[in-house]
Amino acid sequence: MLTCPVCGTSRIYGDGKWKICGQCGIEFRHPYEIPDYHATKPKIKSKHLKRARRQAEYLQEHGVDSVLDFGCGCGRLVDIIGGVGVELNDVLRGDNDSIHEGLGDVEGRFSCAVMSHVLEHIPDPVEALLRIRDYAPMLYVEVPHVDNSSAKCAPGHILAFDKFALTNVLEYGGWKVEEIWRTQKEICALCSMITR
Repeated sequence: MLTCPVCGTSRIYGDGKWKICGQCGIEFRHPYEIPDYHATKPKIKSKHLKRARRQAEYLQEHGVDSVLDFGCGCGRLVDIIGGVGVELNDVLRGDNDSIHEGLGDVEGRFSCAVMSHVLEHIPDPVEALLRIRDYAPMLYVEVPHVDNSSAKCAPGHILAFDKFALTNVLEYGGWKVEEIWRTQKEICALCSMITR
């Protein structure tokens, strides 16, 4: 029986490659394949630097002075604010000492964890969100909006979000949404840790 990768319900709708959860609202690809990020040659674009500058400005306005950037690419946000990045792609990581291959290599605490254009690639987003809580009391998330054409067709995208679904995923992962907003193509959220 097919169940939701976020909330576990079997109330799943859709007869194509993309399914919709009737409880939490997440859209997910089934079946899916995770690309080999070690073999993928990434495209480094100027929009990534613009995105990092925009994110840095916003985060610094909220008192962030160090980040753990999970899925940091070539580390532009880490270079601007400071902190540590985690990146699976060897080509992007390069020889940058502030970028690690996995969370197991990361030590310390940071003002904020960042998952920018990462959550849509993760088959078990709740587990990833729970794990990142060990590193920071705040979380900044940015994902493509489900209406954005790249949300469902870009390589490796297996989850698609609207504000309702993103809020639910974050809450299941132990985060309280403090601010959430939509740009033309994305949904962004700033969260604090839910303490139990």
